[in-house]
Amino acid sequence: MTVQVGQDDQFTFVAGLNTEAGYFTFPKNTWKDGDNITPDVSGRISKRNALDLESNYSLSTKNVTAADKESWAFTTGKWLAVAGDGDLNFIVGQCGRYVFFYIDTPIATSGNKKTFEIDLNSYVASGNTSVVGSAPIKCVSANGNLIITSRDTDPILVEYDSSLNSITVTELAIQVRDFKGVSDGYAVDLRPVGLTTQHQYNLYNQGWPTDKITAYFTAKTVYPSNAQSWVYGKDSSDNFDSNVLDKQDFGTSPAPKGRYVLNAFYEDRATASGIVGLTVVSDAFRPSVCAFFAGRAWYAGVKSTRIGNNVYFSQVALDTNKYGKCYQDADPTSEVISDLIDTDGGVIAIQDCGEIIDIRSNDNGVMVFATNGVWMIVGTSQNGFTATGYEVKKVSNYGCVGRQSIVEVDDAILFWSYNAICRVGKDQVGSTVVTSLTDLNIATLYGDIPSVAKQYASGTYNSSDKSVYWLYNRALTTSSAVFPYQKTNILALDVRLTAFYTYSFSTDTTLPVVTDIIVTKETLDETATFNVVDNDGNPIIDGSGNIVTATISVTYASERQYKLLTVVPDSTVFEVSFADFLNERDAPERFYDWYSFDTVGESFDAYLLTGYSFAPNGPAKYKQGLYVITYMERTETGFDVDYDPLNESSCTLQGRWDFTDNANPNKWDAGQEVYRHKRMFIPSTTSFDDGYPVVTAKSKLRGRGRALQLKFTANPDKDMVLLGWSIPVYGGSNV
Repeated sequence: MTVQVGQDDQFTFVAGLNTEAGYFTFPKNTWKDGDNITPDVSGRISKRNALDLESNYSLSTKNVTAADKESWAFTTGKWLAVAGDGDLNFIVGQCGRYVFFYIDTPIATSGNKKTFEIDLNSYVASGNTSVVGSAPIKCVSANGNLIITSRDTDPILVEYDSSLNSITVTELAIQVRDFKGVSDGYAVDLRPVGLTTQHQYNLYNQGWPTDKITAYFTAKTVYPSNAQSWVYGKDSSDNFDSNVLDKQDFGTSPAPKGRYVLNAFYEDRATASGIVGLTVVSDAFRPSVCAFFAGRAWYAGVKSTRIGNNVYFSQVALDTNKYGKCYQDADPTSEVISDLIDTDGGVIAIQDCGEIIDIRSNDNGVMVFATNGVWMIVGTSQNGFTATGYEVKKVSNYGCVGRQSIVEVDDAILFWSYNAICRVGKDQVGSTVVTSLTDLNIATLYGDIPSVAKQYASGTYNSSDKSVYWLYNRALTTSSAVFPYQKTNILALDVRLTAFYTYSFSTDTTLPVVTDIIVTKETLDETATFNVVDNDGNPIIDGSGNIVTATISVTYASERQYKLLTVVPDSTVFEVSFADFLNERDAPERFYDWYSFDTVGESFDAYLLTGYSFAPNGPAKYKQGLYVITYMERTETGFDVDYDPLNESSCTLQGRWDFTDNANPNKWDAGQEVYRHKRMFIPSTTSFDDGYPVVTAKSKLRGRGRALQLKFTANPDKDMVLLGWSIPVYGGSNV
């Protein structure tokens, strides 16, 4: 029997999780299964830190009941350049019906909560009977102000006064011109013998004054049709003459409409026209999403079969009173100025889009994410988007499943559909294209996530480490579930590597529960006190003998940090705070989620399972007596008072043979510890520096087979940083 000798080296894990590769086609640099581990660009794999409440965290004081918690939405957003101050950002937190504001800082976010807040109960939409706060809010920065929309409340405008440290909240009435009128049952060119309230309204809305209507009826014993415009009935003296009007051939084209401006969601034509008896046409819901682009406020996502496919855009907002004016300023029925101009507002209907999930400003237009696809609204002139020059084009048949899954990265937008995680970006010729990120690597994992869990998924992008975290609940299978905003899993993506990996944490609702995720800004603004000195560097002393000091604002560079909005049990009620992965405790507490909550915490499993490897002469041959040389990063940071090492690592290596997927065939070995120092280190100080930053161990694998998988498992109480391994492999020529 001829023995083939080879070397199987694995020193980089930059390709991430892969659930799609076949038994014989598993890509290098990937793993088949794993959880609570993080790859990085250096190629190593690290066990994640514990998820815990922020250091020095603070709780809200709203005393949220269990019933409220189960029905309310818990979300986050950003208010950028507050009041025009480029150095001041707020994190916006929704706790059901309440909206909180926190200074955006990389340190303890919860401790920087502002004293003002908003109660959405004050802005309930007319006719809405939903539980206020059960729907997520969407907020967008608008020239230093903030616009907040919600399905169940009227849009609101929030303005901040830095001198008073207070906010002013104004309800925004979204207004449109009535280009539709009402159904009066008449053909467009019919001149009726009687005047119903509906036809009277249509004539008024088409610019007819009462005296002109009366004059026409007196002369003709019929009333004007919906095709006639009275301004074409002027004689040479500029007086209205019914005979002159009747000389015009209007055909069956409707006359211009839109004299009246109505609330887009509460069309009260009786009040607008003064005609009694007209029915109010209303919707109980309001725009659920908003955006700010081209100097305008944009609104969409009304839960309505009547206007659900509408996108509303305001007039160019030179001041805040324009934010609700989604109509052209000039009266379309005017004989003097009736033209639509570039700066006007309007309404764009996107046919067959289904439910509009979100709208985002992007590049030179607004991207509309809907259940039936993705559309772009872009300008058609060199001036960009204008009310007189735009087009709507569909860019994808992939529909978006949930608004909070949409994440803006450096040069693209990512979103979750039912079948894939999609990327919207530019191709080589500059066209907008949508591609799947998951088909070739984690399609199975993604497909196993319940549809409802995808609807509630929430993500954000951290530009410091080029990663995206999506929160979701793998067990959420129904929208009527208790506390649907609870998240128990993270699907992460390293954008640089296009590598996916996963985290999971407790499903126990007696512990804190994360609901949403956001990223802080990258700078920390603080005040620092300095001594005032003279030209020689000597401190200046005042008349009382005290050193003169000065307080100066200082900005420190920092990395952006993930912050997770968290609902925290507090006796018999619940409060809101923030959590992160930044705890600096020593092991084992460093690896216990929610340790600061009850000083007990909960451990988690961290492991990696490789794909299949084979002998040098192929999978038909066997391996035996293999040695694995493992390389791990030293993690000890020092010694305790008893000279026991602090923050040790531990890693159990298990071999799995012959493509087996359970232990029944007895082809899995018992596992062995592979984090083994070469020699005992006797310290001379409290620091741990044995001169070996890489811990190398040679271990013999028991067993044989046609294929081999390796499983690396961390001890729950210890660290694990895997750098790689090397296997000298021997394969026989006999099958």
